[in-house]
Amino acid sequence: MSSYNNVPPVPSRSTRGYLSTTSTQLEDEELLKETDESTIVHPEEEIIQSEEQIIEPEEEEIIEPVEIWDNGPSVTDQSVAPNRYRWYKINIPQEKEDDICVLRIHKTVQSGTTNMFVNFPGRTTWPTESQHQWNPTKGILEGDCGQYLVAIQGAVSFSEEDEVVTHSNEPSVYDLYVEWEILGDKEKEERKKTREQYTREKSSSVWASSYNNEFQSKYKQQQEEYEQEQHERELNQQQERNINLDDTPIVKEFKLGTTLTRTGVAVVKVVEEITSGKQFALKVIDKEEAVAAGITADQLSSQIRILNSLHDVPGVASLKTFYDLPTVFCLVLELCGKELTQDQKIFSEGDARLVIKQLLQITGHLHSAGIIHRGIIPENILYSNAQSKDIKLVGFNFALFVAEAQSARSVPFPSFQAPELIQQESFGTEVDMWQIGILTYILLSGRHPFDDNNTMRMYSKIRQGKFDFPSEQWKEISEQAKDFIKSLLCVEVSKRLKVDQALHHSWIKS
Repeated sequence: MSSYNNVPPVPSRSTRGYLSTTSTQLEDEELLKETDESTIVHPEEEIIQSEEQIIEPEEEEIIEPVEIWDNGPSVTDQSVAPNRYRWYKINIPQEKEDDICVLRIHKTVQSGTTNMFVNFPGRTTWPTESQHQWNPTKGILEGDCGQYLVAIQGAVSFSEEDEVVTHSNEPSVYDLYVEWEILGDKEKEERKKTREQYTREKSSSVWASSYNNEFQSKYKQQQEEYEQEQHERELNQQQERNINLDDTPIVKEFKLGTTLTRTGVAVVKVVEEITSGKQFALKVIDKEEAVAAGITADQLSSQIRILNSLHDVPGVASLKTFYDLPTVFCLVLELCGKELTQDQKIFSEGDARLVIKQLLQITGHLHSAGIIHRGIIPENILYSNAQSKDIKLVGFNFALFVAEAQSARSVPFPSFQAPELIQQESFGTEVDMWQIGILTYILLSGRHPFDDNNTMRMYSKIRQGKFDFPSEQWKEISEQAKDFIKSLLCVEVSKRLKVDQALHHSWIKS
């Protein structure tokens, strides 16, 4: 990794640290403190460690640190039985408050199998397999000076002979090496920007420059997102070039106008009906790209049935006609205005309430007709026209009838999906109410309640319903609004508000 190459090499000399273990022989702490440097012996010659069960040792079992000598093995010929631990302390002196060290902990196994775990300065509990902060399989750790706690865990060894696998409960034997260096002012300054940027993302004073997967994956994901945007942009351009509606029934009835929006699946254009001069929105869906996005031919047909059944619902962009062509599927829809959040990112409570109340009324019509929308996101909510505050719900690509819900496995718009959808459980109209909760949060704060640059972590937050109301963004927002959001972003489906209940909530009625 590029970040590993930037770590300064550990010096071959003048490298000093400290190591201590749980011990059965070194019991006189005062005697150890009074021993001068000339009488300190090598740890491997004197320290015979006790094997502890996988339970953190009592505080009184920890002795004073023993000094590590320049280079060479810190502790050699150590043994630990399977499913047991040995623990060590590494003390790195701190002269200045902002001192940073580069630390290498290297383990050489002579026989058997072992694992190694580390807890950083400030942590007083001993690391275990289930509770540790770093697993230094190789490489260098960069962090604060102080006391590092190290655990070596024994593991059962397996071997194969004559195609027969056997295991051994013999103790594992290993050597442990420790080297460290305190960085100078120049090196600290070079890392300052990166370090501050990381601590803004995760409040931790210690981090692994080469092996912190979360830190590395964030920037890898940003690069992937950028490449994906580039790909979609090229795809959109290519798609528009490939869409040729000449010699189709469409051009006989409509004049093609300007392009409104483009996605990887569809292009939306303004068209004018030749006979009446009235304008509509023509949505051209590429069938091949639709399948790649999880929209099947059955869903396209279902979309037509759903839109036809909602023809008289005032808050739904009505369908005029459609064309099923060999490579594209075309819908001629009512022409609406701008997207809800195109010009306004944060709404006052009054404006947000007006939008959400209309949206609940529209959603109520859908649910009464046995329809689940599954795409209630800002991009699918448009104003009726430039002069009106009335809204229209569009984007029925993933809509389905309740009776068909159990056969649907796609998860469109992952960050807007309810926990039951992400966990691929049975679901119903309640998923729309969850999305309305997210939308309300976004309108009032300008941010997503479960926003996270790591998708798996975002899913975890959604499954737990874990979100908050940061004071800097929510200090002026009423408790009624917060209660409304909490009542919708409820993991337990049976407790989540239904449409009628939401319309009678005190925030909506106010």
